[in-house]
Amino acid sequence: MIYRNNERNNQNSKQTVRNNDSHSNTPDRKPHIKASEYANYVDRAEAVIEYLWSNKKEITTSKIRNILAMAADIYNDIKRDKSESISEENRKRLEYLRVRMIYEAGRTKEVQKFLIESDLCNELKKVNGKKTKYVDFYHYLEALVAFHKYYGGE
Repeated sequence: MIYRNNERNNQNSKQTVRNNDSHSNTPDRKPHIKASEYANYVDRAEAVIEYLWSNKKEITTSKIRNILAMAADIYNDIKRDKSESISEENRKRLEYLRVRMIYEAGRTKEVQKFLIESDLCNELKKVNGKKTKYVDFYHYLEALVAFHKYYGGE
């Protein structure tokens, strides 16, 4: 009986450590720019890029464009598909896109800051198999790239 109680306590403490792990939600941290404060994705994208530039958290255009290129391939397939929801194959590609974004965030702090402030990982989660939601996500990503370039991104 005592052994089982100790085993349960160990499991509970391991679970607590896992839940409090500071890296478990790295790109999902709360951004300074809140989506609810903006009427549309264009204004929000501009605010995100302005915030990043004003705080010297520069990211190279190539890093953003790599994310955009992966998203564009998926976008083109989704637009060609006649069904109203995203196919299982494209859902898997969306999951992989999220993994790649997290991987890039782990490689460089600039990408990490960009993903946190733009909230792209959470926006991608919101797609939830709906084509219209993915189109919105993709347009937001395009707007981020456009404003980055406009503000002098290299």
